Amino acid sequence: MPGLAALVGVGATLATVHQAGKQLTLAEEGQYTTRFNEATKNLGAEKRDVAIGGIYAFDRIMHDSEKDQPGVIAVLTAYARENSAVPMTGTFTKLSGRIPELRPDISAVVSILAARPQGKDGRAQVDLTYTDLHNLRLVAYRVDETQNQLTKGGAKPELLHLGPVNLNQADLRFARIARVDLDKSFLGSANLTCLFFTDTTLLGSNLEGAKLDLVNWLEVKLGDKADLSGARLRGATLEDVDLSHADLRNTELCDTTFKNVNFTGADLRGAKLKGARFVNSTGTPPANSLSCQDWPLPAPITPDGTVVDTQPFTEQSRHAHCKYPVDMQ
Repeated sequence: MPGLAALVGVGATLATVHQAGKQLTLAEEGQYTTRFNEATKNLGAEKRDVAIGGIYAFDRIMHDSEKDQPGVIAVLTAYARENSAVPMTGTFTKLSGRIPELRPDISAVVSILAARPQGKDGRAQVDLTYTDLHNLRLVAYRVDETQNQLTKGGAKPELLHLGPVNLNQADLRFARIARVDLDKSFLGSANLTCLFFTDTTLLGSNLEGAKLDLVNWLEVKLGDKADLSGARLRGATLEDVDLSHADLRNTELCDTTFKNVNFTGADLRGAKLKGARFVNSTGTPPANSLSCQDWPLPAPITPDGTVVDTQPFTEQSRHAHCKYPVDMQ
């Protein structure tokens, strides 16, 4: 029966192919396990450059193996929290004079997480709570295209996607973040003093109790009903920001400049607005002279010892405070 023999032969061939495929899959999984273990060993190295090599090895694993992405996120975020922690006391380290650079290994972790494949996190959380990220530079633009994109209307690069991320009590003072998706993130009680945000989205994010003194926000999208209740937003500059229906109860807004900001429907009960300026904004709140606690800040001091007069407060004052900070927490 030649027909039956042919069928038996085909079945045997399919079984062999299936077994070979199964063995190949097991071999690949074994390779990923080996790579994962080696990258983990490198993270624990005393030499910083070896640890950075381990971080980028995890980046390659995350792009090669979808099932390993949650594990990579867990390992890298744990590394950042352990090696760049802020005090658990609730107070931030005072910074004065020249602001130190962020550790390169921590910067690499954040950059890799922001460029991770989307929709493959599983149940993993990008947990950067209580992490020191001061002076972070997370910018989607390349150095050679920033000037063209921002000033000449060129095509914008794709967003980086760090969110959703938990930044509770994180230190992001003096950070510069441009064209980054931070949607559905938690920044409650985070310290964002002197943070520069541009072309960034915070849709559905929570900034309750965040420290936002002296920030510079340009084209930041917060979405409907953003929660900024109890936040400190003193001496800041906000331009082209939509705060419609935002929760701004008990927010400190002294000496902040609002340009082209939409306040329609925003809840500003208890907000302190002494010295606040509104330029081409809609739905602006009625003026009040409620003062902000511990404001103004100590006068900036230049490296040659010159005390900078920042009163009355202007945008130049904000720049001076961020360039020459004194005991800034």
